[in-house]
Amino acid sequence: MLPLYDHFGKMQVRKITAPMIRDAARILYPKASAATRNRQVITPMCAVINRAAKRGLCAPIKAERFKVKRTTRAAGDMEFATRFAKAATNEGKPLLGAAALFLFTTGARPSEMMGLTWSDLDLAAGTATIGTRKTGENGPEVRYRTVYLVPAVVAALASIKPEDRHIRLVFGYPAKGTFYMHWRKLVAAHGLPKLTPHEAGRHGFGTELMIRQGIDPVTTAELGGWESPRMLMDRYAHPEAGRSLIMDVFAGKKRGGE
Repeated sequence: MLPLYDHFGKMQVRKITAPMIRDAARILYPKASAATRNRQVITPMCAVINRAAKRGLCAPIKAERFKVKRTTRAAGDMEFATRFAKAATNEGKPLLGAAALFLFTTGARPSEMMGLTWSDLDLAAGTATIGTRKTGENGPEVRYRTVYLVPAVVAALASIKPEDRHIRLVFGYPAKGTFYMHWRKLVAAHGLPKLTPHEAGRHGFGTELMIRQGIDPVTTAELGGWESPRMLMDRYAHPEAGRSLIMDVFAGKKRGGE
């Protein structure tokens, strides 16, 4: 918000228009992508003004977002997560490997994974409670959900000696930069596909459940913590095996549980 405060100064909220907001995005982020302009300017400015509108201070506003070009992203799978975990373990970094498995099998965001503490785990039940910072109608808040741990993740975490659990964070990464650096180095050193933690994890989770396993979007969205099935479909669903699908369909083979 600070760049927006500086840009609009003491202008009354009721006098700020949608074209002014779009102009501010272009001025403040001249070389940024459409997605960045939407995220950094359109979304927060509309949120502030519409919050004021609920208090009767101005009229509500709706500013047109900059058009974002959708790109197809690579999606991780269990093979990648398993290979990554094995390579990490061989390098003496079992928690880094467990992190890859955790991200892919829970759909957790990297920030949620890094914020996980030992008190959030119930290894006996095979569950973890993770929190996500969101901006709701009453301002910033943390929303919690339960995720289910596959046996490989439970085993990796249970193998940590009790005396080594004095560190509050389960995976030991207080900073995003350090985690991403270790991730990239491991991928490069072992010739693994160049997937980011998000692609290998959350994006792979959504693709695995919906596209590869045929799980319905409502269930997938609930398990992965997406706000709506539509958001899941728009952002994370990644169609795969187009050629083989066409060949099977027109050869009379049944797919997708038909």
